[in-house]
Amino acid sequence: MFLKKLFRKSEDYSSQIDTARKWIHEADALVIGIGEGVSAASGLDHARYHLVKAYFYDYYRMGFRSLAELNRMYTQITPENAKAYWGYWARYIKYISYEREVGNGYRDLLRLIRNKNYMIYTTNIDSQVQKVGFKEERVFAQGGDGRFLKCSQSCTQKLYDSMEILESMIKSMEGNLEIKANKMPRCPHCGGYLIPNIQDVDWNRQREQEAKETVNEQPMQNESAFYDFVQKYSQEKIVFLELGMDPSIRMRTFFEEQSRQYDLARLIRVHEEEVSLSDDLKTKAIGIRMNLEEAIAEVASGIVSL
Repeated sequence: MFLKKLFRKSEDYSSQIDTARKWIHEADALVIGIGEGVSAASGLDHARYHLVKAYFYDYYRMGFRSLAELNRMYTQITPENAKAYWGYWARYIKYISYEREVGNGYRDLLRLIRNKNYMIYTTNIDSQVQKVGFKEERVFAQGGDGRFLKCSQSCTQKLYDSMEILESMIKSMEGNLEIKANKMPRCPHCGGYLIPNIQDVDWNRQREQEAKETVNEQPMQNESAFYDFVQKYSQEKIVFLELGMDPSIRMRTFFEEQSRQYDLARLIRVHEEEVSLSDDLKTKAIGIRMNLEEAIAEVASGIVSL
C-alpha cells in the first residue's frame, strides 16, 4: 500500500491539469459529476471506522466499522424497527447534513465554476454540495438530501424540513439507540412514516416498485432539468467534469457516451484510483489520478488566474 501511494504521488499530471484548465475556461457549459471520493478526500469517508467510533460509539462497540455498514442496516423502516431506525438516522443526518463542515474540495469547486454555466449530478447523500452554495435548481442529487424528509408511501411529492424534527427525536432518545414512539415523524397526509429523502434508505422499496412497474415513485429533484441541460448544450463546447465517481456508477458511462457522441464535448475524469479511458476517447478526454481536494484546488487556482 505504501509503494502504491508513493507511486501515485510521484506521477506528474501537470499537463493534464493545464488541459483541464483550458477546457473549462473555454467551455460554454459544465456538467459536473460528484461522487463519494470528493467527500472522502475531506475526511467524510463512509468506509472508514473512525467516523463510527467518533459519532456512533454505541454501534462501534457492537462491532460496526463503517457508516456504509450502518446505512445498510436501516434501509427500510418497519413497525418493528421504527424507533431504532430513527435512533440512527436522526443522529446521522444531524451530523452529516447539518453539523459537518463543508470540505475544501467543495469550496474550491464552487470557486472554479463561479462564472460558468453549469449543472451538477451527485450520488452523495451528505448534503455537502447543497450546503456549500451551489444553486439548488442546478443540482440533481440522485442520492437525495438528508435535510428533507419524505413520505415512505409516496402519497405526495412534498418534502419536509428535517432540522426541528430531528432535534425532537434526538432529545427523546431512551438510551442511545431508540427514539420515543410519540416522536415518530408521520406524513400529515396519509399518516405513514416519514423517512429521510435519501435514495439509499428507500432502496428496498424502490426495487420492489420497479419490479411491479408502479408509477407512484417521487421524481428526483431536478432530474429532468439535468438531462435537458445536457441536451441543450450538446452541440456547443460542453465539458463533463467527473470527480471521484465510483466506476460502478452508471453516470460515468453516460458521461463517456456523451463525450463520444458530440464533437465539441470533452471529458475530465478525476479519481484517486481508476481513471482509465477507452482508446476512442483519448483525444477528447483526460484522466487525472490524484487526491480529489488537491486536484480541484490546482485546477481552480489556474482557472481563476486566467
